[in-house]
Amino acid sequence: MLLNYLVSLIPLTQNWYSETFPYSIMSFDPTSILISSFISGFLIGGVYSVVHTSLKGTAAVKGLKFGFLIWLIIGVAWLVTTIDLTPMVIWVLDFVVGLFTYLILGLVIGSVYDRA
Repeated sequence: MLLNYLVSLIPLTQNWYSETFPYSIMSFDPTSILISSFISGFLIGGVYSVVHTSLKGTAAVKGLKFGFLIWLIIGVAWLVTTIDLTPMVIWVLDFVVGLFTYLILGLVIGSVYDRA
């Protein structure tokens, strides 16, 4: 989620999101990003606790697989729905940063869940 925040600091990205989604509940202030990241982390962790037994491999491999699956569901859905609205630079940034973010998230959740 930190990568998403860093990308949101790029003026082009920040201006585009503000103009395209003026009434969005998500703002760019650090507090709301921290709160939404905390809540979504718990939700995604809860999903992992349900599906982790169906994933094969070590905790790290399970986490990476889970992160990739979450990116396919959440990240690709976002990309598909915004492809007509988004400048290509922002679309590519969201694609790459989203993939890395969800892979790292899955790796962390898999590792933490394995230790618990």
